[in-house]
Amino acid sequence: MASNNTTSATALETLLQLCAEKNLLDRPSDLHPDDIPYAINDKTTLLRFLHARRLDPSAALAQFVDASTFRQENQTLTIYDRIQYPHWTGRRTKDGLPICFADIANITKSTIVGWKHTRYLLGGDPSAEGSAEEEELGGSPSSSPSLSEGNPGGVGGEEDQEGAVEPNLLGEVCNCPAYFPLIWKVVKGWVDPHTAEKLVFLKPSEVYPVLKESIHDEDLPVQLGGKMVFEHGMLPTLDEGIRNVLEGDPLKEQIKVQGPMKWVQDEKGVKLVAVGSVGGRLRREHVARLR
Repeated sequence: MASNNTTSATALETLLQLCAEKNLLDRPSDLHPDDIPYAINDKTTLLRFLHARRLDPSAALAQFVDASTFRQENQTLTIYDRIQYPHWTGRRTKDGLPICFADIANITKSTIVGWKHTRYLLGGDPSAEGSAEEEELGGSPSSSPSLSEGNPGGVGGEEDQEGAVEPNLLGEVCNCPAYFPLIWKVVKGWVDPHTAEKLVFLKPSEVYPVLKESIHDEDLPVQLGGKMVFEHGMLPTLDEGIRNVLEGDPLKEQIKVQGPMKWVQDEKGVKLVAVGSVGGRLRREHVARLR
């Protein structure tokens, strides 16, 4: 572990220097004054690029430049004010990563297009922060597992990786039908080779034993063997850890506010606001404050 930490730390310092030389660590000009620049050019985000490129700073830099260019050309930081992260359950894995859940029967061509755009958006969650940097350097960078009900679904997903500008850290693909390995042999050539070698395909009988290793039963939907009642599209039901870092108890267990939300910062600290629009009018409503 110590050797792995040292390698990651050295690669990160190199990448930070390369990014600084290209002014890639500056605050983006299209952020709101109170926006928090999570998951844009912080150390955790750069580690995602490094791990996706096998700790090769030059390769990680090239992908990070592509991602930065994409954000600028497509104004994704302002689009974030109008995007709702798809089907977050309000729960997290044992490592603190947010869990999303979707029923494949409800996924259409239009929703897939929408999801492909969300992978370029911010993913930082200050309520989930607090792990030591040394642990972050030694483990996998921040990502979000998506649990899909249907065939096949997975922890992660098998999106088209060719030409992707953001690193997608994938793992197990669950509920695979018997014929899927044959299909995989055909499509594997179109998937990023670093991603392809990490994928593990699970039969339905293998799904729960694998998921329970990283997700507590109370945070795993009953459809996948857990105890949490959660249907496709439901509002998030917050876990105890998230509720404990919010001032007072403004949300109780369930977020009542629909639509996109994000973290911002003011003179009192960090707070959660509802953004987007209601009735054609932009909103920026207080939802909760981080302790």
